[in-house]
Amino acid sequence: MLILTTEDVKFCFVKPINLHSLMGMKYGNWYFYFNDFLNLDLEEIKIKYQQWLDNTEKSGEIRAILKTKAGFYLCVHLSELKPIAASKAIVDICQAMRNSADLEVNSRRQKLRIYKKCFVGSEAVNWMVENLNISRSEAVKFGRKCLEKNLFAHVLGENDFEDNETQLYRFQEDGQPDRKYQSFVLSS
Repeated sequence: MLILTTEDVKFCFVKPINLHSLMGMKYGNWYFYFNDFLNLDLEEIKIKYQQWLDNTEKSGEIRAILKTKAGFYLCVHLSELKPIAASKAIVDICQAMRNSADLEVNSRRQKLRIYKKCFVGSEAVNWMVENLNISRSEAVKFGRKCLEKNLFAHVLGENDFEDNETQLYRFQEDGQPDRKYQSFVLSS
C-alpha cells in the first residue's frame, strides 16, 4: 500500500480507455486517477479500506492513498492510463458533461424569462464532484476554467461560474448568452 503526499506527486489529467478525462497524478512513472475523496483519519482509512487497497486482482493495477490538506484521495494506477494536456482534458470533460444524462440541459424559467438549453451551476458542480472525484471548491475552479475557455457561459454573460442553484449556464454549442433586455412585440 502506497501512502503519498502532495509533495511526492505531480498533478495532471489522465485519460482511461473509453472514459472521459479525469483529474489525476503522476508518481514516478505511474499515472493514477482519483477514485474517491475521504475526510477521515488515516488510521480509519487503513482499517475501513484495507481490503480495497489490497485487492489488486486486475493486472497492472496499483492502489494508493494521497494525503492532502483537505483529506485523503483513494487513487488507482492502471497500465493503460495516459496523461493528456490540460486544454484537451477540459474540452473532453465539458463534452462528457454536456452529453451526460446526469446533467439536465433544458429550458428554465427565471424572473419571467425562459432561458433555453441551459443548466444550473450547482448541478454542474454535483456532476463534477461525482464524475471527477474532486471537491466542490475544485469543481468551481474547474468551471471557471471552462468559462475562460468559452466552453460554456452564464446565460446573460454576466457572472463567473458559481456553485449556486439560481445561476444558469449554457454550453457554447447550444448558443450564445441572451441579451439582458429584449424588446417585446405584442401580437394582436
